[in-house]
Amino acid sequence: MKKPSVRVAVVSDAVLPWHRGGKELRYQQLFTRWPSENLDVTVFTMKWWDDAPPPGPVTFSALSRHYPLYHGERRSIRQALMFALATFKMLWKKYDVIEADHMPYLQLFPLRIVASVRRVPLVVTWHEVWGRDYWREYLGPVGFIGAFIEWMATKLPSAIAVVSEGSAIRLRQMNVPARKIHIVPNALDQEELNRVTASPLSPSILAVGRLMTHKRVDLTLRALHQIPGETLGVIGSGPEHDQLVALSEELGIADRVTFFGDVADHEEVLGLMKGATVVSLPSEREGFGIAVGEALGVGTPVVTSNHLDNEARKLVSDGLTGSVIPAGDVAALVGALQFWLDATISGDLITERFWGQHRDLSWDSVAALYAGLLRETL
Repeated sequence: MKKPSVRVAVVSDAVLPWHRGGKELRYQQLFTRWPSENLDVTVFTMKWWDDAPPPGPVTFSALSRHYPLYHGERRSIRQALMFALATFKMLWKKYDVIEADHMPYLQLFPLRIVASVRRVPLVVTWHEVWGRDYWREYLGPVGFIGAFIEWMATKLPSAIAVVSEGSAIRLRQMNVPARKIHIVPNALDQEELNRVTASPLSPSILAVGRLMTHKRVDLTLRALHQIPGETLGVIGSGPEHDQLVALSEELGIADRVTFFGDVADHEEVLGLMKGATVVSLPSEREGFGIAVGEALGVGTPVVTSNHLDNEARKLVSDGLTGSVIPAGDVAALVGALQFWLDATISGDLITERFWGQHRDLSWDSVAALYAGLLRETL
């Protein structure tokens, strides 16, 4: 029996192909599969495009003009506020359920009003939970304001979809009722990963992700300084870019480091991953770690950190598919990278071990799971 059509309004200020990151890749995978679940999806975002948005399985609609997402090293408060105010336009749109990205929090407050007025459920995807300590680190003395906004925002959704058990635990610790929390994990496209061919441009060590402080790309640069003869590639852009370039020059390794910037072609990113000997991602904060999973899925070992806020550590089997090192420990990173640079383990064996431990990471099943949750909220 065919499922009844459901009109889903997805609200996110950043989406592919205009902005790249883990959450954007997640949405892209869901968008390609939701029509087969009989979900009619419209994505409400900023006006990223010049003339018209690209055609595809979903419709894009602009709620506001485009505002830069970042101001210096941090998310722009002005952008968050302007986009939040623009979401009041949802009062006059047509949909059965609102699905919203939790970042940057402020938009969830008007969306709660909109959902109440329109009498529709508000389902929010929570990619990672920051908590009081990280807000203090991020904003300094006024970090308590960010922590309070995050705490208040957790009270607003009808249901919350989290991408990991760790985030679910943190939400429960913030007194979010367990009945509201649903684990809808990220996943990987195994067929796509199996088709990848190694890029001849790959360095021996690769770092992938937004160039943010908590990604700790600086550790990889410092480690490279102690590993002579090896090369490093850095894929991604962000507020830390200039400081990282300066650090590579200060350490005298600039001639061994390539900053690729944003690589729009995802197959090219995967090719660089497959061609690298090891991927270095000692991040202190990952809601899931899609880049880690993709690297392991193409057969490249990954070195990551054991930081409690780094959910990507759960994708790595220490000593078998990569290494999990103490957070912030350059010496440990040097040792782990050197181990995998010298190792003779084949990429096929890394892939076999990874999929053997993570057979559940299927986008088809995740898309169906989330579609079911959206229907249940109606």
